[in-house]
Amino acid sequence: MNKIIAFLLCSLPFLMHAQTFRPEDYGAKVNDGKDDSEAFQKMFDDFPSDSRRVTVELQTGVYNILSTIYYPKYNDRTTLIIGNNATLKARGFEYDILVPGSTLPAGASSRKAKLIRGAYRDVAVNQALTDNDRLTIRDVRFEGGKTQLRMVSTYLSVVEQCQFVGGYRAIDGIFALQTTIRDCWINSFTGEGILLRSGESDAITGEPAWFTNATGSNSQSNICTISNCRVFANVPGTIGIRSYSSSNITVENTVIEGAVMKHAIHMDSRKSTTVVSVYLRNIHLEFGGDKSACESLIYLRGFATAELENIYSQFAAAPQVHAKDCARIFVTHWPYYPGGGFVTEYSGRWWFDNNWNMAAEDYRAPEFWNNGEIPWYVCHRENDAIFEVDHGFNNGLSSNGSEFGVSDDRIVTNVQSVLNTDFHELDKAIKLDDYDIIQVIPFGMVDENGKVVTNYIPILKKKKGKKD
Repeated sequence: MNKIIAFLLCSLPFLMHAQTFRPEDYGAKVNDGKDDSEAFQKMFDDFPSDSRRVTVELQTGVYNILSTIYYPKYNDRTTLIIGNNATLKARGFEYDILVPGSTLPAGASSRKAKLIRGAYRDVAVNQALTDNDRLTIRDVRFEGGKTQLRMVSTYLSVVEQCQFVGGYRAIDGIFALQTTIRDCWINSFTGEGILLRSGESDAITGEPAWFTNATGSNSQSNICTISNCRVFANVPGTIGIRSYSSSNITVENTVIEGAVMKHAIHMDSRKSTTVVSVYLRNIHLEFGGDKSACESLIYLRGFATAELENIYSQFAAAPQVHAKDCARIFVTHWPYYPGGGFVTEYSGRWWFDNNWNMAAEDYRAPEFWNNGEIPWYVCHRENDAIFEVDHGFNNGLSSNGSEFGVSDDRIVTNVQSVLNTDFHELDKAIKLDDYDIIQVIPFGMVDENGKVVTNYIPILKKKKGKKD
């Protein structure tokens, strides 16, 4: 008996701080067609300030959300929202659905201001709030709205098994450190699927600022992972996944497809104060429609290292990758290359390694490709290519490239190494007569007028009998 009493006494602090809330207890009712916003707000208003573990449990069905819901923020709180396949349904794009109380509009009531521990701020001014909450939201369907889910100043938050349909933007993470977005379906958005950014990126995005100190620095959405998601656009000219002023972001095992996007992936690390790197792995890109809507499938800016691995690209138009102000770009295990080329703008070294041109026979049939255009292939299966690109192509290659549909004067020579050579030979001059051209890669440069000028990179293989 004494042991039982001792156990209960030890557990009492945890039990006191772990509470479950349901909107039905505040007047919400699924599938009745009435506005449930006020009930949700009353529920969030009722969160006790001393509780560090809060669970929200929803019912299966549709909740009508006719005004923005503000969830409270407290330092080091863990909030779990269990959706049970519930739908939060907005009307139109005039308002957000679920955002933190710290982004309340100017003139909000003092009662709501108290929700955030007296640290209420108007997004129009740069007042500080440095809470690092943990938010886990699971199995919720968001429908309509401007921004469907916004997370601000969070740490190790998780969005999983959720569906985002018909909004302007599905997820907006501001200072969302080490956020994981996984197993989600994002469909029919009209602006951006996922946006990860720092507090000062408003100058770039036009969205509200979020500063955690006087200078606005150290508010980046670093070391975030987007995994096993599907991002599907119905409206041309959108952006699938976007990041600003943040780094060490990984996108993996993800499908981005549908109507032709402006960019499937747009990563801009300007103003990032940490190691600037990005990792894109095992991604399927497939689009149909007006090619002119696409500026580039993948846009990268300001990264020290960018790794692109196993990208399946079924879109025979636009630059596949446009890298600006990047130091090193690694392209590996890229099984398909449907054309459009790579564009470099004031960027450094590119590596193409272990790419191949073999595929299931069906995928090589014209009817499987946009406008029936058969894809280019990066390079030969058995060979690697390592080359360095400077800002500007100068020399032509006097060799026969006609079998690749490229005239001699359009093949460029600033390739610093060739297939099957060691790294210590990079500085050696290339004797072009010793090599066969086995593939030609369209490669674009941005000229002084900002226009993309297409050139071609030859992939070379040493002729038999020629010594290294």
